[in-house]
Amino acid sequence: MNGLENLVQDRCQAASLVDTEEFKSQLAEMKTQVAKLDEKPVRGELPKSVVRGNTEPENRMRRYLLTYPKRKESKKRKLARHQGRQRLKKKLMSNNNEMQC
Repeated sequence: MNGLENLVQDRCQAASLVDTEEFKSQLAEMKTQVAKLDEKPVRGELPKSVVRGNTEPENRMRRYLLTYPKRKESKKRKLARHQGRQRLKKKLMSNNNEMQC
């Protein structure tokens, strides 16, 4: 865009020396050239720094979620769960013994 600005400044300086009608026609021509450039799609690869910048926060979040410690079970809850299993085993054992007799 810097080159276009320089060109416009040069044309403005030339306008003070030349006819204004000629300058207006040159300005209209420049506008059409800019419009043509605007229609053309600009294609190119994104720089690696930009691509890395977009994926890095996602990777950080993924690593955080995978390494985040799971909630620890309290001792009371663990003991109650263990005792519940023991009761269930005893109940099943007593039911099996009754069936065999």
